[in-house]
Amino acid sequence: GWSHDEEREEEDLGGLEDQPTPHSLATSWPVLFAATISSLTAATLGYDVGIMADAIELIEDSFDLDHLKAQVIVGSLNFIAAFGTLIAGQTSDIFGRKSTVALCCVLYIVGTALMAFAPTYLVLVLGRIVTGLGVGVAFVVTPVYITEITPSEVRGMLTTCFDVSINLGILFGYITGFVITVTDMSSEAKWRTMLGLGGVIPLIVAAALSKLPESPRWLMTRGKEDEASAVLLEFLGDEEVTQSTITDIRSAIEQENACKSLSWQEFFFPKESYLRKITLLVIGLGFWQQATGSEAVLYYSATFLKNAGLDSMRKRLLGYIGVGLCKLIPEVMVMCIVDKFGRRPLLVLSSIGVTITIFSLAVTFVFDRGEVDDDDAVVLNASNTDPPHGRLLAAADGSIPSSTSSVLVVLLLCFYMCLFSFGMGPVTWLTASESMPLRQRAKGMTSCCFVNRLVSGIVALTTLSTCDALGGPSGFFFFYGSVSVVGTMWYMRYVPETMGKSLEAITAENKAMHAGEEGDQEPAEVVAPWFSTITGSSPKTDMGEGEGTEW
Repeated sequence: GWSHDEEREEEDLGGLEDQPTPHSLATSWPVLFAATISSLTAATLGYDVGIMADAIELIEDSFDLDHLKAQVIVGSLNFIAAFGTLIAGQTSDIFGRKSTVALCCVLYIVGTALMAFAPTYLVLVLGRIVTGLGVGVAFVVTPVYITEITPSEVRGMLTTCFDVSINLGILFGYITGFVITVTDMSSEAKWRTMLGLGGVIPLIVAAALSKLPESPRWLMTRGKEDEASAVLLEFLGDEEVTQSTITDIRSAIEQENACKSLSWQEFFFPKESYLRKITLLVIGLGFWQQATGSEAVLYYSATFLKNAGLDSMRKRLLGYIGVGLCKLIPEVMVMCIVDKFGRRPLLVLSSIGVTITIFSLAVTFVFDRGEVDDDDAVVLNASNTDPPHGRLLAAADGSIPSSTSSVLVVLLLCFYMCLFSFGMGPVTWLTASESMPLRQRAKGMTSCCFVNRLVSGIVALTTLSTCDALGGPSGFFFFYGSVSVVGTMWYMRYVPETMGKSLEAITAENKAMHAGEEGDQEPAEVVAPWFSTITGSSPKTDMGEGEGTEW
């Protein structure tokens, strides 16, 4: 088992967080540059979300699409992204994290070209599929890459760059869509230009890839210790800390290499109890982030804004920017506090706030609705000139929100974005990538992202049918509010705190906590509680020698 009496083992558990920081993050240009460039792969997804708010209506007119085909265009990208995650895990393990980022860029560029020059509807859908595969690859490899190149004291802040990048892309897409819409170009030229500009971001990333190093932890798994040391020395700026980190990584790899290669069956059904718990944790994180309907709220925000009275282009732009800023600003705030406040509190509090907001939206639709005549109902439900999701706001009885409730809907929508982005959005990927040992990390992030994108796609593709089946938006929000209650209970029960610990220390700690349970090979002298209060704090564990370890 893990002996807490020996100095070497204490160093293994301590990792980077017990080492002095040689220089501030502000002067660590290589770390900042690598994290920023790699996280830009996520901005393409954000741009697609933002730009489709304006492009989908133009595409409908250009190809004379019905609602079903239009919804396929809107929702297919995230559904296909689930299967893109299956490419990334194997590729990142075999060819490295950097090469997989390059693959992501290639898929983005090819998919964007197919969409921008699509002569038919089927080619356009093919472009969405290829781009979706790129999104899936990015969702796996980017958080893993950033996690493996950053020191523990700033890992939280830099890993959240991935989700911040998504929201910057959304805001950029909203603004770009507005600017192109008010030009004198034809409708077809407008949507082709909108979609074509989505290739700019991956081109920037591809051009900068030569300046990015490979993950030092992946290099170590391939026996390239000298290259790994050079990368760590560049990032950490201190020879002593670099060698200490190399020792920790080498020790973790040696322990994992003592076991045979991890198969998918072994990943999902490991013999060790601590690995079973980690597997369920990362899959749960991916599931609950999207199971509360966040993707529906995001993709159908345009309809909410239009129903709130933002019919003109200028008003709609202001509405889009408001929603985008409400989603972006909390992400930036989280970057500054996640390494001080912790991962667990942000996830729990965010989930509680989202639950309250969803129920508030449901109540708003129940108690404050106006009536529409039959002609308006036909426009909302059948007109091809409206967005395919135009009927979301029309209840089964033909009612829509009044002007008063429409304003409240907009405010609650912005509030929802704030609360989601304050924890569940960015911290999900950080916690998932930190919780897994190196041997599990690629397959773990693949599974987490596959479940996340699959749930996202299902929610986006079933929003209209769910709304209709449950009697309108009130039933829709009551349903997802109930789901969110269960999700909040899950976060409070199962999410651990990983703040301020090196990846090797987290692995050793998890193993020590669950060693000695049925199925484990090694007894443990210490078993500390993994789950506690909202803050995730745990008492010091008596080591028998008068020394304690702060878990």
